[in-house]
Amino acid sequence: MAGMCSRYGIDEYTAEWLQSYFRHAEKFVAGDVRPGNPAPILIGDRLAVLMTWGLPRKGGLIINARSETFDEKFAACRRCIVPVRHFYEWDAHKQRVTFRGAQEKILFLAGIYRHDRFAIITEPADDLVRPVHDRMPLQIAREEMQEWLDGGREFSPVPFVKEQDVEELPLW
Repeated sequence: MAGMCSRYGIDEYTAEWLQSYFRHAEKFVAGDVRPGNPAPILIGDRLAVLMTWGLPRKGGLIINARSETFDEKFAACRRCIVPVRHFYEWDAHKQRVTFRGAQEKILFLAGIYRHDRFAIITEPADDLVRPVHDRMPLQIAREEMQEWLDGGREFSPVPFVKEQDVEELPLW
């Protein structure tokens, strides 16, 4: 299977929320985010900053880190939150599948950062995501965000919903 969570989206609502809710927020633009793109993340005490998705390594970028091992492999990194509207995966038929929050408009994904770059933490997929991919982003509930940033390890599961994106067929 391809790398988990290799594209996500930020909508106007998420961009406006970042700008209105966090001090020192830069002007964030809605749209798809791919590895190597700049994107907003949340760090420290209510601080939203723009960083590049992907930690550099020989031969490419590390865009995801496993929840089971990130503490050991990325000890030099600090924690962050990656606010997104949705993330994408592609199924076996190369159809894009979009996952959104079941109860929240914004998904808060666990992440790590070093200098001006970040990666998203993944965990084993739940029953909804597993038919498409064996891993999914670790989502942090809004009320547990500060606990994640402060080093917490136990979090409540937050459900996703799935939408199958089907290309429109021409009428003639």
